[in-house]
Amino acid sequence: MDSEDADLLLLAIYANVKSFTGKIDLHEEQFEFIEGLLKLNIPTVGISFGNPFILSEVPSIPTYLTTYGNVPLSQTSAVNALLGNTTIKGKLPIDLPNTQFAAWDGIEHFPNRLLFQDEDSNYNFTNVDSLIKSALKEKVFPGASILVGHRNRVVFNKNYGFQTYEEDAIPIDENSIFDLASLTKVVGTTSAAMLLFDQGKLSLTEKVITYLPEFNNNGKENVTIENLLLHNSGLPAFKPFYKLYNDSAEVIDAIMNSDIEFIPGTNYLYSDLGFIVLQKVVERIAGQSIDKFLEENLFSLLDMEHTFYNPSPKTWFHCVPTEKDEYWRNQLLKGRVHDETAYMLNGIAGHAGLFSNVNDLAKLIYLYVNNGKYKDAQIFNSSTIDLFTTRFSELSTRAYGWDTMSEEKSSAGEYFSLENSFGHNGFTGTSIWVDKEEGLFVILLTNRVHPSRKNRSIIGFRPKLHDAVFKAVTQ
Repeated sequence: MDSEDADLLLLAIYANVKSFTGKIDLHEEQFEFIEGLLKLNIPTVGISFGNPFILSEVPSIPTYLTTYGNVPLSQTSAVNALLGNTTIKGKLPIDLPNTQFAAWDGIEHFPNRLLFQDEDSNYNFTNVDSLIKSALKEKVFPGASILVGHRNRVVFNKNYGFQTYEEDAIPIDENSIFDLASLTKVVGTTSAAMLLFDQGKLSLTEKVITYLPEFNNNGKENVTIENLLLHNSGLPAFKPFYKLYNDSAEVIDAIMNSDIEFIPGTNYLYSDLGFIVLQKVVERIAGQSIDKFLEENLFSLLDMEHTFYNPSPKTWFHCVPTEKDEYWRNQLLKGRVHDETAYMLNGIAGHAGLFSNVNDLAKLIYLYVNNGKYKDAQIFNSSTIDLFTTRFSELSTRAYGWDTMSEEKSSAGEYFSLENSFGHNGFTGTSIWVDKEEGLFVILLTNRVHPSRKNRSIIGFRPKLHDAVFKAVTQ
């Protein structure tokens, strides 16, 4: 391909200063060649491998990177800098004559995507590894995926166990997809609310009936979007709809006509119904179903290719089974949502229904520790992230959608920042916890409800895990 057809030119220049002359070791023809390329007006990055004064001789180079050497390490570092795989924060130790740059000038550029720690990391996750292996032996869960991020890098990412307890069970690996259960509330519905809030289409203090007139009955006329997000709307926690109704239309109608149990804003009651209502608000504003809205406006932008409602049969092999349902559906649930109400709502619900893996979720959580940026896109406003992850009042530990650390016993353990952490758990054995102060996040995906939801050992396991992770990255 000719240079004229290129979208970008990388101009690698290997040159030294000639001994005792103060002149650059390039011929006149080489300077003419460089000038000819620059006249093409194609975006060009000049990379000096050895001599920082190249820019003094050719000041028209629009973007300039200098490495002060041509050894393999310098070449690798330059490539990683260009690809966004490392932070750029070097400063010039000298003035560059014939340019605007003086000593100590330079730029700082931080990658806008999640990076992976080198294998020779100084972190020691031995205790974390042992803790999870012990949990497998004690049958806290059949299998698990865990990912730990610290200061813009994934520092631990490992898969454990199997999809089930059978002898020929499929191992958990990087392709394993888990039923997120109530993580759907924050990964899906809260994210959708944040997007609409940033677009000025959703007001947190607006009454729900402004968006859903059919909600205006049985004392719910004063319920606001904020009440739904904070779980203080007065709506019931849940109802066994699968025992009462036949289809999704009947379930939604029942929720819209539901009574409330207390005056909105005066008490706290964690409510699945509230997030189903919020889902319907999102869909009414967006003019499309929440799954399509999230795919177009969030998941596709973050390259979250393994995050979806209603997994396709093509993905079922990688979907980790949840419960052996012997009370309603009479089958092993694999690739089908575990939550009964979400199942009745055709797998797409505000409180449950999403499936994903740890690598996809890490991309989303990276937004929260990177001021809402991913690659070249500003997905969330940084002020919106702060708003939605800060405890709202003393009425409960809730932020908007997310939960925060409890002063008493928390699933995030003892060491996460009490004032600056947020997270959420899912019934199937999933969780996300983030310590903004430490730049730390932990994503744990398990299927602890296999073969039965009666297994609740994960309640004691989660705090121990987060304590072990915190020690591993801070000691």
